[in-house]
Amino acid sequence: MAVWKRSIMKKLFKISPLIFASIVPVAMVACQKEENKSEVKKIEIKKTDPFENNQYIKKLVSTYISADSNLSDQYIANQNNTLDAKYNELKYAMNFFPPYYINAENHASDFLNLVIKSKKIIVDTLLQDWYWYLKNIDKSTYLFNPYGDSYSDDDDTEALVNSVKQKFPSLILKTNSNIKNLIELDWQQVPETRQYNKFSNHKVLYLVFDNNVVMKAFSYTQDNTQKFVLMPDLLYIDKPITNNPELLQALKAIEDEFYNQRVLEIKKAIDYNKAVDGDDYDVNESYKFYNDEQLSKLFNTEAYAQLIQNTVEALFAKNEKVYRFTWRSINE
Repeated sequence: MAVWKRSIMKKLFKISPLIFASIVPVAMVACQKEENKSEVKKIEIKKTDPFENNQYIKKLVSTYISADSNLSDQYIANQNNTLDAKYNELKYAMNFFPPYYINAENHASDFLNLVIKSKKIIVDTLLQDWYWYLKNIDKSTYLFNPYGDSYSDDDDTEALVNSVKQKFPSLILKTNSNIKNLIELDWQQVPETRQYNKFSNHKVLYLVFDNNVVMKAFSYTQDNTQKFVLMPDLLYIDKPITNNPELLQALKAIEDEFYNQRVLEIKKAIDYNKAVDGDDYDVNESYKFYNDEQLSKLFNTEAYAQLIQNTVEALFAKNEKVYRFTWRSINE
């Protein structure tokens, strides 16, 4: 912590009362003029925040915080005044709940309470403090993540790691807060699960940091309130993309495969339950379980983390390379 020291020097002059009286008014006028000039200069050099004025950030704030400028300005002010202690809080949290290891609670043992608290800190940041998180994203590091729900290796894992090392030898990806595009796509729903959904107005958002680096979010309406959930990943699309149509095509390919993997996941669950309970098993139990809330909840099993990994592997098999990097650390 910096300690500031102020040194004040005073000089005393012997001035006659007459001379002093003649000097004071002139000095006061001069000071007043200087103050006015200073005020004008302050107005002229007032700085703007490029992040706050980013058109896509403005859209996110007006849509998911408030269209009322007073309320949105208050939210932004609170986010900008977030204490530096938050960095240390997140560093601490990621030691006990690294976002790439979503099953940490099942292996926490004596540290279960710390893991649960750490997970909440990370979830709250992504859900509530997303403005601060995105504004300071250049201070975050994302680690290549070839894992889904389980933290185990297989042949596909080794192939993915070897491939990504050719472009990212350190297996690390970083980006900056300059969001260059915001792309909205349909959140594809498995028809049989629709009746069990908790939300409406389903959309998928992709925040574009450059043509190859994107971040996914789920958008929906709950209790007449627009909400969105940032996923803790950066996706790197490993092919030349020079314009928006090419980017849109790549994102649609990801979403189509993601949907296919969701269908397969539900089918596997139904087949398993039928094998255990017989033909009397009510398949609607599975459709009810795999609803929109289950899919979009952060760090949920049998949901986004496993599906995005299955998607990456399926695309890789088609020689459509997309690499997933998960939030790993943060520094001031």
